[in-house]
Amino acid sequence: MSHMTIGKKKVLASTGVKYKGASVFDSDGNIQAGSKMDAIKMMATAFEMMSKGETIVTDADAQKMEETAAVKTEKRAKVMAAIVEDRNGPVSRKTGREMAGTINTEVARVGLMRSILQYQPLETGQKAEIEVRKPHLTAALMTGPTQARLQVLRDVSVMVPEVDNTVRVIVEGKRMAQSTRDLLQDAYDEGLTAILVGEDRMWKKGTDALIDATGNGSVHVGQRVSPAMLEAGMVPMSSIGYGIEKIIVAGGLWTGITLNTDFGDLIEPVTRLEIMRTGRVGTLFGSMLLTDAQRDPTQKVLELNEVYFASSPDMIGEYTDRGGVVSEPLTAAETGINGAGWHLNELLSVGIINPYGQSRIRLVK
Repeated sequence: MSHMTIGKKKVLASTGVKYKGASVFDSDGNIQAGSKMDAIKMMATAFEMMSKGETIVTDADAQKMEETAAVKTEKRAKVMAAIVEDRNGPVSRKTGREMAGTINTEVARVGLMRSILQYQPLETGQKAEIEVRKPHLTAALMTGPTQARLQVLRDVSVMVPEVDNTVRVIVEGKRMAQSTRDLLQDAYDEGLTAILVGEDRMWKKGTDALIDATGNGSVHVGQRVSPAMLEAGMVPMSSIGYGIEKIIVAGGLWTGITLNTDFGDLIEPVTRLEIMRTGRVGTLFGSMLLTDAQRDPTQKVLELNEVYFASSPDMIGEYTDRGGVVSEPLTAAETGINGAGWHLNELLSVGIINPYGQSRIRLVK
């Protein structure tokens, strides 16, 4: 289902989003700004709209979308009708596989966990095992979607528990009969949110457990983040020679950055709309700057007052899976609900094995 996009309403980049009387994006999807600070503020406007479920597109893209919208709507209606007729049949199975594949692609594009941790694919019969670069350090191994186990590493490798990241996406029969919405899009959105949040929460819970245990976190008083605060948050890693590859800023603090002119000459902003949609907003202090400001509120895992600093993936830890997200049709006999649906699942292991590979700051009032 490569045609699926996140969003409920189109907003034309060159007509629907305005900043100081000028269009935000040109027809090629580049920010039109006179300065870095203007670009950052325009980006903040776009992120705010994205977080409300709006999809920002260029005029050229919008025209193409409008030309094919009727065709797609008709096609999806036929697919849904076929699924209703045979809820465990080939159409339902194919739709579920396409949905799982699209979710896997989108999570790989925007997911924090997948950006921060190193990836190791597993084959049938292979166990989830991570090579330990520095023994005698404390690691955080995820034993559930939100449960982390701290363990001192004694050997050259460590076995990591595998956890199901799963969701049941169900379209009730009465919705099929009563609704004129795009029910396949709704099902996709629900599945994407559950898988994305499940993955990123595993990274965050493990990281927080390790930071809280080893003291690589700091608290700062204030409501806005400043360059000095970010530099202080980098000290636990930079003082021992670890490079900082990514700075991950919660959406609430990103808004503060856009209002703080001290960042105007420090941030090299991203100007491509397509890259912005992934949460990559530019570079700061030579590190990639990420945020969840563009995400729907249901897809955010960071607290509003948090900033994380991450070294290169190989210096932090690993996650494994067995082919990504897979799908199986669900029937009323299995769910007890009259309708159609899919069981989406991926088998993950997440091990953060270096307590010095990440740090965190939190702002308090």
